[in-house]
Amino acid sequence: MGLAQQMPEEQAASLKRALQIVGAAPPEPDAQPSHQQVLTLMWQNPEKAEAQWQSFSEEQRGQMIELMNSDSGFPVDPAFVLKRLVEAKADLGKEGGRRALGRLSLSDPRAAARLVEDMPPGESRDKMIKALRENWAVDDEAAATEWGERVAPKS
Repeated sequence: MGLAQQMPEEQAASLKRALQIVGAAPPEPDAQPSHQQVLTLMWQNPEKAEAQWQSFSEEQRGQMIELMNSDSGFPVDPAFVLKRLVEAKADLGKEGGRRALGRLSLSDPRAAARLVEDMPPGESRDKMIKALRENWAVDDEAAATEWGERVAPKS
């Protein structure tokens, strides 16, 4: 007898959904993947995530953008998240955008720099420049300083 069979029905259903989200249990036949499942897929298999993203309606993409740019706490590929946030012209200054940019700046600061440079002028962009410059300087202070001086707003 499995653990889920020993639980109350509501708890067993909750456990099953959680296991499906992380890919430890098969999805329901013909079920559309949940947003959480897609976010998990983004982390585990970016190619499949891209295919899933292309199959979404505009409304579903909008919902995913909101979730990715929130404080969802889901581990997702930062480059995928930032690409989608930039495409949607979402505010990268929100929690999800800041977290993804911070993670990308540690693994690929030049890619993060290109995204920040494409942001419209304003407070969010200025904050991102400062944060990226600080993160980048840990590994390459000269490159971070040169980039920061080139893109920083002129007073």
